[in-house]
Amino acid sequence: MSFDAHGIKLRASGYRLIYRVIDSQVVVLVLAIGERQG
Repeated sequence: MSFDAHGIKLRASGYRLIYRVIDSQVVVLVLAIGERQG
C-alpha cells in the first residue's frame, strides 16, 4: 500500500516536471513567434 502511494507520488512529481518543461518551451516558442511578427 505504501509502495503504491510512493509510486503515485513519484509519478505525479515526474508529470509536474514534464509540465514545467513543456510550459517553458511554450513560453520560448511564443516569445520567438512574437519577435518574428514584431
